[in-house]
Amino acid sequence: MKKTILASLLVSASLFAQDARLQELKEGEARSDRFHDAQEGRFASDSTINQKYLSLCGEKPTTTKKGAKLDSKTLAAYDLLRNRCATCHNPQSTKGAKSFSDILNAEHLIQSGIVKPGDQTSTLIERIESGDMPIRRDGEEELTAEEKKALTDWVAQGAKSFSTTAGDVPEVGFISNNDLEACIVKDLRKVDEEDRPFVRYLNLANLYNSSRRGELDRTRLAVNKLVNSLSMKKDIKNPVIIDGTGTMLRIDIRDYRWTPELWEEIAQKNPYPDGIDASKNSKVREQTNTRTPNLRADWFVFATARPPLYHSLLGLPEKQGNLGADTALEKLLQVDVVQNEKNGDEVRAGFEKSNVTKSNRVIERHDTPYGAYWKSHDFKTKEGKQDVLEHPLDFERNGGEYIFSLPNGLHGYLISDAKGNRLDGAPIDIVIDPNRIDKDGVVLNGVSCMNCHQKGVKKKDDEVLDHYLNLLKLLKNKEIPQLEAEIKGVKKLYKGNKVVNEKFNKDEAAYTEAVKKTGNSVENPDPVFATGSAFEAPLDIRSMAAELGHEPKDVEEAIAGNVDLARGLRLGPGKTIERDAFNGKFKLLKAILDRKTGAETESFDVASDAPNLGLKHFNFVTVKPGKFAMGSPANEVGRFGDETQHDVTISKPFKIQTTEVSQGDWDKVTKGGDPSSFKGTNRPVENITWWSAVSFANEVSKLQGLKPVYDFSGVTFKGSLKDGTLVGDGKIKIDKNANGYRLPTEAEWEYAARGGNDPKANMKTAYSFGDDPKQLGNFAWFNDNSGRQTHDVADSTKGANPLGLRDMHGNVWEWVEDAFQGDLGTKAVTDPRIEAGSNRVIRGGNWNDLAQVLRSAVRNRFSAGNRVVFLGLRLVRSE
Repeated sequence: MKKTILASLLVSASLFAQDARLQELKEGEARSDRFHDAQEGRFASDSTINQKYLSLCGEKPTTTKKGAKLDSKTLAAYDLLRNRCATCHNPQSTKGAKSFSDILNAEHLIQSGIVKPGDQTSTLIERIESGDMPIRRDGEEELTAEEKKALTDWVAQGAKSFSTTAGDVPEVGFISNNDLEACIVKDLRKVDEEDRPFVRYLNLANLYNSSRRGELDRTRLAVNKLVNSLSMKKDIKNPVIIDGTGTMLRIDIRDYRWTPELWEEIAQKNPYPDGIDASKNSKVREQTNTRTPNLRADWFVFATARPPLYHSLLGLPEKQGNLGADTALEKLLQVDVVQNEKNGDEVRAGFEKSNVTKSNRVIERHDTPYGAYWKSHDFKTKEGKQDVLEHPLDFERNGGEYIFSLPNGLHGYLISDAKGNRLDGAPIDIVIDPNRIDKDGVVLNGVSCMNCHQKGVKKKDDEVLDHYLNLLKLLKNKEIPQLEAEIKGVKKLYKGNKVVNEKFNKDEAAYTEAVKKTGNSVENPDPVFATGSAFEAPLDIRSMAAELGHEPKDVEEAIAGNVDLARGLRLGPGKTIERDAFNGKFKLLKAILDRKTGAETESFDVASDAPNLGLKHFNFVTVKPGKFAMGSPANEVGRFGDETQHDVTISKPFKIQTTEVSQGDWDKVTKGGDPSSFKGTNRPVENITWWSAVSFANEVSKLQGLKPVYDFSGVTFKGSLKDGTLVGDGKIKIDKNANGYRLPTEAEWEYAARGGNDPKANMKTAYSFGDDPKQLGNFAWFNDNSGRQTHDVADSTKGANPLGLRDMHGNVWEWVEDAFQGDLGTKAVTDPRIEAGSNRVIRGGNWNDLAQVLRSAVRNRFSAGNRVVFLGLRLVRSE
């Protein structure tokens, strides 16, 4: 009878808990709905919002119709005319155009008789061939034969429209910054609340507004290819087009194994933080957990396709000690080059001339779990051991380029010198990018490689094997045991063109299929390189206005009314300005325009405005209130005696830093200090006292205009915050109502470490991911894998806990606010805080600890005035 009653009570309790959870979810959804209703209502009633554009948000774009894409010849002609002719011949610069004013309107050119489809006697072609056009300004070169051919090919194939077919892109008028934000608000309703912190947007409004609609499709295809080329995930995930004009794309950064910290690294490089990418709506920024939920797509392509962002997003290794970047990459790819060479499991090809190198070259191929790893050996000369025909097995190289299959079938790239140092670009005395001669000719890692290898690895015939076989025939009547031994070694690696071509064909087929999934074709020019080149092109008034989110007339008036702008930008009819010069005047021009047009200057929510401090890893997630069992059960493996389990209620939400404080961020706040033993800008700061940790929290609060939590009026200090030696004598006061930054309490730390009240949290397991210590290597740096040193705080090779927090297990111990108390007892408590005591609690374990020490419940203590190489911090902030 008692069992039955007990069972009934348990079932009732379970149902009650389920009902409470359902009610909580419903309330959360209701709050979200109320927010979106309010926002959409505000935008719908706002007369300044482009309602025609807003009505198309959430609609499928018509630009995905079959046949909407511009072919490569049409795009080549369009690019040339826009870059060299449209500065004069466009509707905004009629004073500079004597014969026609809209050169990017193919229909207008045909109607005016300037172009006759299929006829090479067209006026346009004659003017180009004669050298009369385009007019050369500021040292511009005459058109090359290849550039002229781009126009003749376009005319010969019928002078196709530069628009993606008539009426295919809906006409909605000017799309402003506020319009883009309104569209994001509308779209966020469709995204689950728990997914919103990982949602980001890329917009193409500047292309639409400047009548560069012929570039819309190519730019979208460039984004598709690039984001997947920066992904370590298995599946191809293309961005979602969320509006009918095709000017707004949505991505989920988790689809590419990017972290919020990596997105912030991208956003901090953005030269237009208060331009078309700005979001004034703090609620949108709060829901997406970033100050910059929206970036312009063409800049994104330009910036992330080259170092340093290309390296960061793909997680490409640098040289570490004696371990070169190439060798480190091979370890990640599970390639043992030495063993493969010994076993004859690699395939080599050597040749005297290459498309990009100035000397001979050797390439070799190895299998990886994802496909192929191609490694080149590059040389400055053909002298001595740099002659691959004379030294096919013992050559001495000057560097190398590496192409490797990503898990999704696309390719990643790396460049290094002979010592294994990772390079941003290859030295031009070894290799040259012929497509960047107008810049500097440097083969930039990422963008140059994608362009050169748009069809995959370039096929090259091996010349080494035939050379040695011919030598053998030539010297067949002589005693040549040394040559025969060398030929045996050559045959082991240089297996002949039949084998080489089989590998080429296999890899090309895999790459072609992966590219196809991004909507691209290997038969077309690389859209990433083309989009980046278009971004670098000089700007006219109309392009500048589009990038500023204002009308051209407003920009002209702003420049004319300011001496600094007029002197720096020097714009007039038919004039253009280099992008670097525009970037230098962007903030001033934007500020004048916003004041002139009455644009919103609403202040941002300070909690998500931390990137303004220039801090790279200063990102926070909100931890909602909840109840949990602090400590560990008696049967937990590795349990220590001070982990007495007891119920704790966290009654108020708080924000917690997603990473440990990095050395670079410590340096920026303390203005030149870094006490750490293991140096590295992105590594956690360590070797700091508890006093230094709480003082650092106060300094960050002051920089953001927040009220400091810690009152040091009764404390006398010795030492320095910069070098982490600060020690206080006296008692601090803690202002629990202050809105500044602080250290977490011990209870808050463990609650967050376990996952808070996230639905995916493992609140009762030994680690945030479960009970199996064998899985710890996927989440933490500790004794088994750290190499006895710290590692970057945002290392994407290690998983985060359910809240998105990294290094809650391992890397460095973290100071918390509480004084240490040996036995916390079994009594249930709410928001516990222990303030008095010289020993302070540290949590999380470090790079040199065993697995059992990294459990969520493990407690440790350290004197507040001591500092060691395994002890750092992370911050929290009360809501």
